[in-house]
Amino acid sequence: MVNLTIRSSRLSSYLVMFFMVPIFFQVQNFLSMWLGDYPEFAVEFCIYTLIAIHIDGMAAPLWMILYSDSKLKSYQIGSSLVFSLNFLLGWLFLYMGFPPYSVIIVRILVYFIAVAYRLYMVKDKVGSFPIFRWINEVVLSSIYIMTPPCLIMYAIKFIQYNNIWADFIVNCSICAILIVLSIYLIGLTKNERAFVNSKVMKNIKKVNI
Repeated sequence: MVNLTIRSSRLSSYLVMFFMVPIFFQVQNFLSMWLGDYPEFAVEFCIYTLIAIHIDGMAAPLWMILYSDSKLKSYQIGSSLVFSLNFLLGWLFLYMGFPPYSVIIVRILVYFIAVAYRLYMVKDKVGSFPIFRWINEVVLSSIYIMTPPCLIMYAIKFIQYNNIWADFIVNCSICAILIVLSIYLIGLTKNERAFVNSKVMKNIKKVNI
């Protein structure tokens, strides 16, 4: 169960990352193609929302463990109190004059608190659950995987193709390839790479036949 939970968290993180990182570097082009003249703060809303989705995706297998237990009362009460901070802190930030996208930053903070709370509850119910292993193999691994593609994309983001569609397609394709390579080389274990290699070779043989 522990191995399955950690692997599910990693794969959920990788799946969100595959779409998230390319959009990070092409969010303005993406919004221009989709909306034309997009509203103020739309870029910030998109970026921070993607970060929030990534954090929540990593932690999803944790609440699946908790929901498998019939005794949900304490977890439901605690999680409801944690997520109610979205409204309370969001209202407070806006009242203090912070920009509108501060409510999404609040959501990110609340998701971090929710992850910590879920880890605590999982450890309480499954005493052998390795919290530090989950952090290392899921959270830190995601940071390691995203760093090389982000650095490369940041270095080449000034290259323009004088066409919004060409710029979007080329840069998103390059970023997606970099993310896949980074996941393959850094994010997968030796056995997982061997499994992927066998699947790829099997499909190549089918195509050749």
